Amino acid sequence: MPGVYRWALIGGDRHRPGVYVGEGGSLRRRLRDYRTPSAMKTANRVHGDLVGHLAAGGRLTLEWATSAEVDAGAGPVGLPLTRRTARRLAEGAALAAVYAEDGADVLNLDTSK
Repeated sequence: MPGVYRWALIGGDRHRPGVYVGEGGSLRRRLRDYRTPSAMKTANRVHGDLVGHLAAGGRLTLEWATSAEVDAGAGPVGLPLTRRTARRLAEGAALAAVYAEDGADVLNLDTSK
């Protein structure tokens, strides 16, 4: 099932929660990629963050969405999360919400800096 997900790393040696937001065409497969190291650079980086955080006594929360809506002025319209562009739009909106709340450290790499 396609969708968008959000990790929150809480406690352990963190002073503020660490949040990672991602998307996947198959949430089951994408989340499984984080359990064991793989050839994917992002999965390996996040896997290391998760293992280190849990080893330090921290905990993890996971939220996911398999549907999303956007309102461009004419009322809410469902996003087809089977399409990668729609998932990326939802992922970007979820990241923007984390930045706006300013209560957590964003763990996503921002390559546009």
